[in-house]
Amino acid sequence: MTGESPKVLDVLADLGRNGHDGYIVNDGAGDIKVEFSDDGITYGGQHVLKKDEWIDLYMLDIAKIRLTWVADCGYRCMVV
Repeated sequence: MTGESPKVLDVLADLGRNGHDGYIVNDGAGDIKVEFSDDGITYGGQHVLKKDEWIDLYMLDIAKIRLTWVADCGYRCMVV
């Protein structure tokens, strides 16, 4: 990821509903802070993904995902 941090992934707008399964993988060298929102407004706890770490989104209720990074970083995200 390059450019402005944070990046917000609007799952509700893209799918037309909240997501409930998937994953996020940190493919870059830097850390990524991941936050989830079930209503699109408020965000819950923060999870930090280090290089090559991933988080499983199974059984979560996700309207938006906010990704924050300090240095340029790569990631993969799939939400269904």
